[in-house]
Amino acid sequence: MMLRQLGAGLLGLIAGSLPLALSAQEASQRISPKVMVITMFAGEAKPWLDHERFTQKVGAMAETG
Repeated sequence: MMLRQLGAGLLGLIAGSLPLALSAQEASQRISPKVMVITMFAGEAKPWLDHERFTQKVGAMAETG
């Protein structure tokens, strides 16, 4: 439970600070996601990827595998 709260707090902190880190060019290309899937393992996103038509993919980290 404490780990989940810590993770949620860190995610909120990171998400809240993203607009501050954007340059002027990046700010003009900002997107407003309606659905955001964040997973640790590739298989966790499979139900979303199978049943939704995502039009844009934004990678936060280099993909492996």
